[in-house]
Amino acid sequence: MIRIFAGSHQYTKDGVAPVVTIGNFDGVHLGHQKLLETLKIEAKKRSAPSCVFTFEPSPRVLLSPKLKIPRIAPWNKKVHLLEQLEIDHLILERFSLPFAQHSAEWFVREIIQKRLRAQMMVVGYDFRFGRARAGTIDTIKKLLPNVDIKQVSALTLGDDIVSSSAIRQKVLDGDVEKAKILLGRPYSLEGVVVLGAQRGRTMGFPTANVETDFSLIPSSGVYAVRVRVDYGEWRDGISNLGMNPTFDGKKFQIEVHIFDFKKDIYGSDMEIQFINRIRSERRFSSKKELKSQLERDAAKARIILKSM
Repeated sequence: MIRIFAGSHQYTKDGVAPVVTIGNFDGVHLGHQKLLETLKIEAKKRSAPSCVFTFEPSPRVLLSPKLKIPRIAPWNKKVHLLEQLEIDHLILERFSLPFAQHSAEWFVREIIQKRLRAQMMVVGYDFRFGRARAGTIDTIKKLLPNVDIKQVSALTLGDDIVSSSAIRQKVLDGDVEKAKILLGRPYSLEGVVVLGAQRGRTMGFPTANVETDFSLIPSSGVYAVRVRVDYGEWRDGISNLGMNPTFDGKKFQIEVHIFDFKKDIYGSDMEIQFINRIRSERRFSSKKELKSQLERDAAKARIILKSM
């Protein structure tokens, strides 16, 4: 079971010095998993714990708020994913503007050497740290010549380097199939089922309206999805994301129709996995035309989901 430490000052001073990696690990995608697998291998060689040092919130969120970079996953989901990968230790360092002013040299001496007692570092191809991202692996080698460093090359799939930024863009574009390939799993978000306009019931397509605080939302359209309610079993369905132009909607909504499901789930937690984008959102001339299209969407989604 993963041990979580609230900041490097709380990190254990007992036992074998760890093998450490440092990064944001937003999404814990396939590129991250490649690095983390190397971390575990090197830790096992030395009979040492594998240790992930990460920040909360992400430095980019705090230092570049105008960019409004959405997160692939909140910190609690990142913890869960790292636990699934059997990482031994996780340090969640509180990131602040004063912390951001520390030099790369201070970070090496105070964090890597003193607090973490790292015997080895495993880092990514684009690893930088310290004020203005001035620190590199050469900074560590110069100040801590006895600490081994292994740099892991970028993972590429086709023409894409697997990165958090690439995955964000795929999701924002609605290309959830490609996002799934880069992530190694479907992109998902979580929210709470709230009362909606209940128009779907009148067309034979009752929907759950989901409110979420996730900031990374796929583009408008209809998707084949898998969902689970209150962390129960996964079920197939379709989801419409958008403004409901047929009804002159004024608010972006996430609506989910679960196949062969009739339970009252208002107030329940729901997780939605986006499997495939079926079509873009558009205005229909009537409810009858919309219903016919939804029937075709559902049939297509059933075929897609059955083939998985």
